[in-house]
Amino acid sequence: MIPRSAFTLCHLLMILGAGTFMSYTLSFVVETTLTVIGRIYINPLLERVESLAQKLMTYLSKHYDFCQRLFRPMIIRQLMYPL
Repeated sequence: MIPRSAFTLCHLLMILGAGTFMSYTLSFVVETTLTVIGRIYINPLLERVESLAQKLMTYLSKHYDFCQRLFRPMIIRQLMYPL
């Protein structure tokens, strides 16, 4: 997995290597817009979906034996190595 800072640096170098000022401005505006949209709308949505998935796993594990056996390795892994 590529570290976030290396990914950002590559994007910055690609933007700075634009042929004209207009292409630089356009790519900078598009990149900034996508970053803002991602941080405002997409990241909270993904966090909410992840939270709901964990709640569903917990509920199913409590009520159904086969789910408990199925999800046990994932739950143990999350408890031992939290993000």
